[in-house]
Amino acid sequence: MSQRVGRPIVVALLATVAWACHTGSAPGAAPLTAVTIRGIVTDSSTGQPIHGAAIRASRAKTATGPSDAIASGATDSLGRFKLTVPVRGRLYISARYIGYGPIVVGLTLPSDSAKTILLVLPRRTVYMQQ
Repeated sequence: MSQRVGRPIVVALLATVAWACHTGSAPGAAPLTAVTIRGIVTDSSTGQPIHGAAIRASRAKTATGPSDAIASGATDSLGRFKLTVPVRGRLYISARYIGYGPIVVGLTLPSDSAKTILLVLPRRTVYMQQ
């Protein structure tokens, strides 16, 4: 009989852990609300918007791989981007584009979500050796 009593408790604990891992919170806890981050990516030399720059949000400042991303996207024809992230606290936004050096900025959510983030990419000259 003690085994039957123990099983439901273990199952309930596993279900709670799985729910918390999936949603970021345990049942009964306040749900995480999504935060939208908006920004513009421009060229450091001309100030012109960069179309198609890769944007990534992550928890780590040095995150580089797709698996590290909480959210990702690309800029539109006016260099604008919008990312919706289901997190609060410290977050890093990176922008990359061919021919430019990458840039990473730190944000604190939700307070910084009210701002439009300006990411200015520095041009990078690549020389080919013969």
